[in-house]
Amino acid sequence: MTTFPKPIGHYQIDGDYHSSWQSPNVEEYLPYNVDAIGKSVERDPELAKEAEKKIYDAAKRITDELGGVGVFGCELFVRVTDGRVDVYANECAPRPHDTGMTTYISHPQGFNEGGLHVRAAAGLPIPARIGDGYRLFDPIAPAASHVIISPAQGFDPEYKGLFDAMTVTGTNIHLFGKPLAYPTGWIVEERMGIALAMGTDAFDAKRKAEIAAHKIMIRTATDTEWKGQTERRMHVVQ
Repeated sequence: MTTFPKPIGHYQIDGDYHSSWQSPNVEEYLPYNVDAIGKSVERDPELAKEAEKKIYDAAKRITDELGGVGVFGCELFVRVTDGRVDVYANECAPRPHDTGMTTYISHPQGFNEGGLHVRAAAGLPIPARIGDGYRLFDPIAPAASHVIISPAQGFDPEYKGLFDAMTVTGTNIHLFGKPLAYPTGWIVEERMGIALAMGTDAFDAKRKAEIAAHKIMIRTATDTEWKGQTERRMHVVQ
C-alpha cells in the first residue's frame, strides 16, 4: 500500500540540494519553473493537478518495481510543453532524503519523513485520506527548508547567530552536530544544518528559511574568523 505526501519542490546548486518546499496547495509551485522562484506568476490549477497526479503515478511505478518498505525519495523532473505535462524519473533513494527534511516542520510531530519511515518499516498504521484514488498524507502548513553550509574548514565547528535566526517568525534551526566542517569546493560542500520555516505559502516559507539560514555564522578551531553564508543564486532574498 503506497501513501504519498504532497510533492516537494527543490533546487540544487552545483549538484547539491540547497532548498526545498511543500504546501497543501500544490498550485503554488507546480508545475515548477526555476525562473519563477520568488516571483509572482500566474497559477494554473488544472495544470498543477495534472502534474501532481503524474508525479504520484511515476513514483508508484518506480517503488512498485523496486519493492520494499519505508520512505522512498523519488526525484522527478516535471516538464510542460504546449500545455502537456510530462514527468521524468531522475533517481530514487530508498530512505529519507535531504529534500524531505522540509517535513520536519510541514508535517505533524512524529510524521516527518523519519517518523513515516519507522512506521512503514515497523508495519504501523499511517493515517491518510483518499483523494482522486490516491492515499495522501497532507502537510499541515506551507513550509520550506534551506541548507546551512560551512564557509570555514576544520574540526570543532562553532555557530553564531542562532538567536537571531530563531527570531524569524515560524522558523526553527536544526544543526547536525558534525565534528568536521569544510567549505564549498574543498571536497564537496559540507551541510552543517538546515533552517526550517512555515509561511503563508510555499514561497513565503522559502523566503523565511533563507533569511534564517543566512543569519548563521561558522568558525572552527583552525579557521577562527566568523564567516557567514554567501551563496545567493536562485534565492528569493538577494
